[in-house]
Amino acid sequence: MNSGLWTLFLGVAFKASPGDAFLSRLQTGDSGVRKSRGPRTSLWGGWQEPTFHEASLLSNDDIADGVRRVLVEVPETVAAGYLKPGQFVQLVDADKSSKPNFFAIASPPPSPGAATQLEFLIKNAESNAWLTGLSSGSLQVSDVMGNGFPLDRLDDSVSELFLCASGTGIAPIRSAVLSGKLGQNRRCTFFYGFRKEENCVQQWVQEIEAGLGLGNVESVLVASQPSEAWNGAKGYVQDSLSSRLSDQTDPLPPAAALVIGQKTMWESISSTLQSKGVPAERIMTNF
Repeated sequence: MNSGLWTLFLGVAFKASPGDAFLSRLQTGDSGVRKSRGPRTSLWGGWQEPTFHEASLLSNDDIADGVRRVLVEVPETVAAGYLKPGQFVQLVDADKSSKPNFFAIASPPPSPGAATQLEFLIKNAESNAWLTGLSSGSLQVSDVMGNGFPLDRLDDSVSELFLCASGTGIAPIRSAVLSGKLGQNRRCTFFYGFRKEENCVQQWVQEIEAGLGLGNVESVLVASQPSEAWNGAKGYVQDSLSSRLSDQTDPLPPAAALVIGQKTMWESISSTLQSKGVPAERIMTNF
């Protein structure tokens, strides 16, 4: 994926040259992108400003250092639009005195008639301090946005699955796993990157392992700035994946991957997997 191509985002084609950080934010939904305060026309060539609805904050808890788990009660009309893991919404304070942020949905799409609660993983940042500092009360949520993961490409022939995420990118991966749409009969390797040990959302790693079937999944935790006591993988997710596959001379069995992270990470992982025979269309992201 080169930076000058026509990219499909939110179902609308636009000419984009995003940097690594911007692409990562589109995928994880943890974005500092700001809406214009001008007339309600379009943001990027045809993308109309979404409709917002009143919602309620149910809980806001620390789940790892610098990261919070946020649970929001949303209207049924919003929940009904959440159809595919990997989709996201915009959240803004009740009176819109701040500016909207994008956040990937970490919970799976709800079943018809189920509770209308959406879960998020939010990194503490100045741009979303209004939310990370909120303990209860009202806020506003947009309609669900984005294409989500194209999981229809994950057919029965796929026997090996790679899940690759960094930082808050674990949120859409979790939504895909908990949706039950990845199956439990595939061998799976979950590569999860973070800066320091205390930034690892260990509870969600365990949920992902359980959701995939403990006997079928291996988690590779990768710290880029670990302490001396860290005995796990060091560096970056793409390097750990490449190292793992470097000694494998034969093509992989039929395989697929979900990848959430910066552009350089996505490109490196895509190149590595394609060199091992994984078709490009089975190396999936959520935009």
